Amino acid sequence: MLPAGQYRVERDAYDQNILLIKGEHGVRAVAITASSTAPGQDPAGDKPALVFAHGPDGYRLKDVWDDHFDGREIVGR
Repeated sequence: MLPAGQYRVERDAYDQNILLIKGEHGVRAVAITASSTAPGQDPAGDKPALVFAHGPDGYRLKDVWDDHFDGREIVGR
């Protein structure tokens, strides 16, 4: 689980299915996760968006959207 704060989300240069999540502005956290093409469309229209799902253990990152049709769904947990 990552602490609250600002993060930068990037795709890996060698494997576009890998997302790198890095803390910014003093947030000391890094995560690497696998992803696949997300179904549907960006809920924020053409703006980048993060989609979270609420579960029994709190919120988790579900999707990362670059634009209207380019979204990545987080694989596994």
